[in-house]
Amino acid sequence: MNFFHMKRLILLSAALLFIGMNGHTQQQYAAYAAYHDRGGHTINGNVPLNEISIRAYRHFQKMFAGVSGEYWQKTEDGYIVSFVQHSFRNRAHFDLRGSFLYSEKFYGEKELTGYTGPDVKRKYPDYRIGVVTEITNGVKTFYLLKIENHSSIKTISVVDGKMEVIEDLVNGG
Repeated sequence: MNFFHMKRLILLSAALLFIGMNGHTQQQYAAYAAYHDRGGHTINGNVPLNEISIRAYRHFQKMFAGVSGEYWQKTEDGYIVSFVQHSFRNRAHFDLRGSFLYSEKFYGEKELTGYTGPDVKRKYPDYRIGVVTEITNGVKTFYLLKIENHSSIKTISVVDGKMEVIEDLVNGG
């Protein structure tokens, strides 16, 4: 999957996450199964533990240490693991064979570091940065920023320092 298609897929999945949660926390949804490993770590999911790819599980453990709220979902394309790391909500995606595809981290404007935040603020000075989605495939990282003012809500894609408006909606509130 090329990076452009991955960016579009992630935008859609991020939107579905926020729409699908409909104000509920993940813990409010019943987990299919809950397990505790030898270290007392809890694993929740919609799939029995023996059906999670051992390769995906090992990759996840190696890449994302110190997580909480781990929730595994099996989809027709692979596995999605939702979790919290360093107070940030995250999702990691693996294919059916357990290979890492990409991860998403969700946070707000005050956690946005580097050049991205100031560049967006310079270009859109009357906008407030809302949700930031940081997406990485382990090699390349890009950002989706929801920004809004009294009349508009935009989704900005930032890749290699280049900004592109990929969604522009009228703000009704």
